[in-house]
Parts: sequence; structure tokens; C-alpha cells
Amino acid sequence: MNKSDKPAIVGRDGDTNRLSEETPLAQISATREPGIEIPKKGEYDPWDLDAARNRQKKDRRVKVVTVYRVASRPRMGSFIRIHPDPAYQIDSLLYVAKDERGIDSETYFVDWGFADEVMASEWSMFFRPARLYLAIERHASKPYVHYVRYAREGEKDNDWWQSGRSVVERAMKEWVQPFNAGGNYDFHPAMIPIPDPEWPDTPFGEILRIAFKGRLIDSWDHEVMKALVGA
Repeated sequence: MNKSDKPAIVGRDGDTNRLSEETPLAQISATREPGIEIPKKGEYDPWDLDAARNRQKKDRRVKVVTVYRVASRPRMGSFIRIHPDPAYQIDSLLYVAKDERGIDSETYFVDWGFADEVMASEWSMFFRPARLYLAIERHASKPYVHYVRYAREGEKDNDWWQSGRSVVERAMKEWVQPFNAGGNYDFHPAMIPIPDPEWPDTPFGEILRIAFKGRLIDSWDHEVMKALVGA
């Protein structure tokens, strides 16, 4: 090979530079993708299939979730699934603030240690016992916290709560489209097979901590409690 036959490197500006005879190939910088660690010489195994699959993943960066929606129903027309693992379900006490139109706005989580005290008080009527679930809507990029009301002690259950729990039970097994049936909730099943969702491995407690950030009621000194008692 003469000098004119040496391999060329084309730069970003289109300039072509010839490699010098003294430049070993090992010194040529490899293109690195974000999140990919190129193995050192002697550590690379072309038949390490797990490493190959990891390299081929489209999303190599960990997405940091900073907010989760909390809702008693999915967005209108959405198909949903509910995480079937009991580790992603928990009974809790909620306070749902309403706006000037009387529509639910912000949802607050009542600390476990304070919940019994609240329910034993004369202000218990303003709080909602509920079961929380991890849910996801079809085509959504992240799940949300779904909740269904249940009766307080001594309170009668109703069709809305019962049918809401029935929808949740079905949604643990298949994609369903909940809707308001006029006195209860009902659902449409999906007409074609839809792949199961990919659930996050984040513990449910951490998801709830993020979902209710800034909305944890843990004492009578909380602004919500002061507003309720007129303090």
C-alpha cells in the first residue's frame, strides 16, 4: 500500500484526513452512545447475548418519574389495565379537595398514623376510604394511581363503588374501557388482542410518595385540617 492508498477519515466538516503510518488502529476513538460502556480489551465477548441485548435497547437512559396522576377514573374513552400484584394495592384514607364548581381537584393522602384519629372525629365525613391501585392507560408513557371508594364503617355500600371494584377486577386480567352507565360503572372489552403492559419495577410506596408529594395530611396542623375545623 502506498501513501495514497491509506484509509481516510471524513470529519464532520467534510474534510478528509489520511491516517499516518504511526497511528495504531487502537487509538482511533470509537463512537460511544449515551449509557453504553465499551468493554476494555480482553473483557469483550461477542457471544455474550445479554450484553448484546442491553446494547440494542432503544432507551438506554433511566427515566426519572417526577409526578404520577391520581384519579378515580381514567381519561374518557381510555382502555386501562390494573396491576394484578397485591403489592401494588393498598387501602387508604383520602381527602379530595373541590374547586369553586364543586369538581374534584387535588387529592390528599392521609398518613396511616393519623387516619384512625381522623375517622374517630366528627370531621370523618369529609374523608374517603379508598383502595389504591397502580393502573395504566393504553398508549400512556407511564402509569397512574387509580382509586375506588368503599364504605366507611356503618355506611352503606353503593352501586358506583361496587361496579368500580368490578371494573378493576376485570382490568387486572384484560384491557377494558370503563364508562358511566347512568347509575354505575360498566366497561367495554377490547375487540382485538392488546399486549400486556410493561409495568415499572418501582415499589408502590415510592410511587405513592411521588404521586402525593406536597399532599400528605399527617396532623391537625396541616392546612387542610385547619380549614376544616375553622382554625
